[in-house]
Amino acid sequence: MSICIMSTLLTGGTKRHYAEMAETYSHRCLVVLAEYLQDVIYMQFLLHGDVVKTKIMLGKFAVRELDEELRKHDVKIIHLHHFIYMCEDLRLLLMSRKYTLAVTLHDYYTVCPRINMTFRGVYCRESGSEKCNECMEKHEDNIEPFRMQGNAVSDIHAWRRYFDDFLQIVDYVFVPSADQRSRLLRYFPTLAKIRVVENPEIVLPRQDAKKKPLRIGILGGISAAKGRAVLLRCARLAEQKGLNIRFILFGTLEPPERGVPDNLLVKGRYTEAGVYEQIRGEQIDFFWFTAVWPETYSYVLTIPIRMGIPVIAADIGAIAERIKRGRWGGVYPLESEADEILGALRDFDYDHYRRIGDFTVRNDHFLSFEEMYGDIGLQSNVDSTDVFEQNRQNDEAVMICGSLDKIEPNELRFLWHKKSGFVWKCRLLWAVDKLRLWERCKAKITERFRGLDYAR
Repeated sequence: MSICIMSTLLTGGTKRHYAEMAETYSHRCLVVLAEYLQDVIYMQFLLHGDVVKTKIMLGKFAVRELDEELRKHDVKIIHLHHFIYMCEDLRLLLMSRKYTLAVTLHDYYTVCPRINMTFRGVYCRESGSEKCNECMEKHEDNIEPFRMQGNAVSDIHAWRRYFDDFLQIVDYVFVPSADQRSRLLRYFPTLAKIRVVENPEIVLPRQDAKKKPLRIGILGGISAAKGRAVLLRCARLAEQKGLNIRFILFGTLEPPERGVPDNLLVKGRYTEAGVYEQIRGEQIDFFWFTAVWPETYSYVLTIPIRMGIPVIAADIGAIAERIKRGRWGGVYPLESEADEILGALRDFDYDHYRRIGDFTVRNDHFLSFEEMYGDIGLQSNVDSTDVFEQNRQNDEAVMICGSLDKIEPNELRFLWHKKSGFVWKCRLLWAVDKLRLWERCKAKITERFRGLDYAR
């Protein structure tokens, strides 16, 4: 038996979650990791943590080819991690009941087309369907109107019915926090099968940060929904008041800001492996999570927790839920103004939380197959490794061995859809895997100079 882990080609915490899940379960069976952007599907086959085969499918027959690959490799379970940019053929395949279907909801896309229930960086407070419809009509910050099955949608009831119908036939629905589950049940009250399973963390060795006068850390790419405006307002107000506060952002402002206050240091992008040393070098007193929407989880929250550094955030979503449960720090009201937030930061007794907090990360592994999917993991006696090896020997399909990390997803779609000539297809192959295409070209040239039939 094999499993397919499927998602829109994403970045951030969702990408991290499904990539780590694929690597983990590949030690149990063959894992097919399928990432899509409408009718472009990129597949990786993983065994024992290694990618042993890759394949890319484009065009109107991509979903049919995907189905054939999944059946050929004895896939029984599809675990979906996002709906955005899903083509209609793929939706119909998932609803066909050919496979046991699990879904992890990483955000609020099923109830809010804007994904995080914000408009222009402000949490909407879930103010009712009339306000939602007004918000959907104001799509000036989107390239085009919100779409469902290829059609523009401006009725939030139709949007939610669409996803309610889908989720009703799903076998397993997972969310990473109890806060998210309670919010979703407001819109899908009959969806009692929603189950809370926290995203697991890969625990790194804990090293305590050294104490220094007040220095406040911020982590991640701070967009509008992540509290960009709140951070800038508070930093500028603190500078105007001459407060002895230093804000250190391990990450970026998105979009970048000209004229950043002198008391805000933007250190730029980081790797998770390297950020711990950066944090120790800056000797942070506590971290401030500035998000203004109800986050469903937060991988970056775990970074200061591993280091035993207290945190503070607005009282909303999974971040506040986790902070309270672990006694990792404090929260302040979401509606607080900049001066009130500054007061909360200045009064935050972080030393108290260093003493009482339980800075232990316990969700450090994925659930077993049986815990996650019940008996489905025991229904097949076929060794997925043997199935894969047999298919690899007989596979006559074209394989492109490479990684989509080499090419931007939008460029991939442009190369395929906007240009149809042979030269543009070669550009696509070149972008995905330069080495393999170059070797094939050299082989053809060698054959021709040896007097062989070039057309062969």
